[in-house]
Amino acid sequence: DSVNHSVDIDVKGISSDRVKQLLNLIGSMSTNYLEIGVLNGSTFCSTIKDNTLNAYAVDNWKEQTQPLKDEFSINGSKEEFISNVKKHKGDNKVKLFDCDMFQVDKSELPQIDFLFYDADHSYLATRNAVVYYKDILQDECVIIFDDANFEGVVDGAREGIEDAGLTI
Repeated sequence: DSVNHSVDIDVKGISSDRVKQLLNLIGSMSTNYLEIGVLNGSTFCSTIKDNTLNAYAVDNWKEQTQPLKDEFSINGSKEEFISNVKKHKGDNKVKLFDCDMFQVDKSELPQIDFLFYDADHSYLATRNAVVYYKDILQDECVIIFDDANFEGVVDGAREGIEDAGLTI
């Protein structure tokens, strides 16, 4: 029912209100949330808003977001992300991994039941991310790949799921 659900946050981002509403509703049914590629925290803050989650963020802010259309640009920073999260943290427990997504110490993560992937959208990076994080995913886990309309995302996700021995 994300169409009829509103999430009020003041974080500049690219994702639509509908995507943020969907993430928030799934977050309300989750316990351990992982977002890979957080930029300024628009989707991260939307997911944790008014929920109670153990929320984990991964980004190194080395690459800036490239919108599909050149209508606008957005820059992100660790400082902006932290500032935004502080405003929307509520009762959530938040941990930030300021590193490359393949450098995360997975022993510091619990079993994840909700993963939002919004990092490098190349075929290989998407595939490798699924394989890298497979061991920390619960038996039933919601995984959302942002920007599935970018070339390589869906194919990379499918191959990663298959290579990791996961099933849809």
